[in-house]
Amino acid sequence: MFRFLIKYKSVQYAIILGMLLVTAITIFPPDIYFIKQTATHAVPLMLTFLFMGLFLLTFKLKKLFFTSFACCASLCFFLKSASNGSLRFNDIKNQNVLNVGHVNLASLENDFQEVLDSLIQMPIDVWCFQEYTPDFAPILSSYKKIFPYKAEMLRIDPFGVVFLSKIPILSSDTILIENIPSLNINVRYENSAVRIYSVYSMPPTNEESYSTTDACLQQMAKVMVENGNSNIVLGDFNLVSWSKEIKNFRSSAKLFNSRRDILPIFHKGSLTNINGAIDHIFFGENFNCVGFNELRFGKNNSHIGITGRYQMSANHN
Repeated sequence: MFRFLIKYKSVQYAIILGMLLVTAITIFPPDIYFIKQTATHAVPLMLTFLFMGLFLLTFKLKKLFFTSFACCASLCFFLKSASNGSLRFNDIKNQNVLNVGHVNLASLENDFQEVLDSLIQMPIDVWCFQEYTPDFAPILSSYKKIFPYKAEMLRIDPFGVVFLSKIPILSSDTILIENIPSLNINVRYENSAVRIYSVYSMPPTNEESYSTTDACLQQMAKVMVENGNSNIVLGDFNLVSWSKEIKNFRSSAKLFNSRRDILPIFHKGSLTNINGAIDHIFFGENFNCVGFNELRFGKNNSHIGITGRYQMSANHN
């Protein structure tokens, strides 16, 4: 049936038009919820175009496989623009590195005590734990000898957060935007004040929620710019890095992505990040990122968080 239909020019042009249309709305998604949701799956779409092109190549359909490869390349460049290809993780100037980590406590499996014990032993200076509820408060308080400094916002909803730190927390503050609280702390690193922000966005469920998240992130960006360029922002944004909301936020707040790439990778035999990560660590102009890792635990190697390593840039102010 396919061989029969594909011979018709009208069918070929319809397929070409469909591929171009899907690519266009992925790169430039209109403010329509289901289309924006489709755009979040840019990585599998890119891979689909790649394999489709290889499949069409076997039928010697030049227009179709060239179009498929062109769509694949367009999505590849689009996704690359959301990453930070200029990162050089091995470019460490000295041993004075600020190590930060982010974990969503709701993502931990039943053996969360064992997982937390493993996390606490990692060489991290500042941990940020989101979705911090009263159930986790006694457990995290037991690590006071290792992390003597703490700033917390204990809640029964997803916006609870706690910072555990090995270095002194000079101050902490809660920013309230659209009734959404966000905790941030001020620490001293290399004789400079560094502000670390925790950001949590609810998963978008309609067009209005996308607009609300965008507005909240823009207001947050204004606060960050007022506090200088020594900022580190981490958390579950529930948005992929190439979304319009994240790109606008990074541009307004003058932040860089800690991820060098966003393509899926093989981890212990399984393909990960196929739909793109929704937790991020962004850093300001005064920093260089010298390391970034995903945290995976459990039998299924479930993603629970991320860590990053940062140093002051030579021209920081």
